[in-house]
Amino acid sequence: MQEWEQQPDEGASAFAAAQTYFAMGRQRSQRRVAEQCQHSLSIVQRWAKRHRWMERARAYDTYCGQQRAAKLRQQHEFAAQETARKWQERMADECEAEWQTAHALTSKANEMLARPLEEARWTWRDAVAMLREAARMAHEAAEAATEAAAVAAEQSGELTVRVEYVGETLDEEHTATGADT
Repeated sequence: MQEWEQQPDEGASAFAAAQTYFAMGRQRSQRRVAEQCQHSLSIVQRWAKRHRWMERARAYDTYCGQQRAAKLRQQHEFAAQETARKWQERMADECEAEWQTAHALTSKANEMLARPLEEARWTWRDAVAMLREAARMAHEAAEAATEAAAVAAEQSGELTVRVEYVGETLDEEHTATGADT
């Protein structure tokens, strides 16, 4: 049983008042509970003391903070995965374009090499330079494709949610990172 749930010795009216108190968050007030629930202030104060409302409210706030942190972590992880997916697609497109360019350069260099030197306005140095550039581009395209997965890991960040209870910051912080799963 969670502390903010109805306790075995807590009646329905007392628990309804406690729930009202818990839901008030930073604006908690036994006087406001008495007004909203239409009970006398003395009865509400007695219930609050007997059923440890302040302690239970802290537990409720911590729970709510953990829930918010989990939701933020989930949203952040989804956003990071989506960003990583987009960048992987972009990198794959770029790698493919470089690969195609490298093959086009290789084909052109092979055409140059197939023609007699007298007919062309190129030198052997031109063909060798073109082949080297094609090989460099093909190597870079292949290397970039193997590194695409690292982009996803670099997309993780950190979010911190602080849980507060009626103006006082609890010692506990709930941190959400892409690594926390």
